[in-house]
Amino acid sequence: MLPVGSAGEKREAVETILRWISDHQVDWAASGQVPARLSAQAALDPVNYPSNILLGQTFSEYGVQDPKSPVVQEMYAILEPELDAALNNLKTPEQALNDAAERMQQAVDRAF
Repeated sequence: MLPVGSAGEKREAVETILRWISDHQVDWAASGQVPARLSAQAALDPVNYPSNILLGQTFSEYGVQDPKSPVVQEMYAILEPELDAALNNLKTPEQALNDAAERMQQAVDRAF
């Protein structure tokens, strides 16, 4: 992502760092990261990176992109504290989910 109006040296600097990040994905696999690029995943050595490869395959097979919605982040922000309340016995699971559903519906109604 480039800031609007980026030009000259600033643009070149951003492009350089993005290229560097992308080009070093395989190196980061040693820390447990799964490369985002499929070509980088394919370059992993199966002897040294079996878990990275397995995780990468499951991302490709089962991964789901977040829905494209103007309120998806707000909905996560609503749901997370309700789940926390249920998991910490501050609310029943039913009450937490009902509260989350009510607030999430309000967010959707505002957006659409």
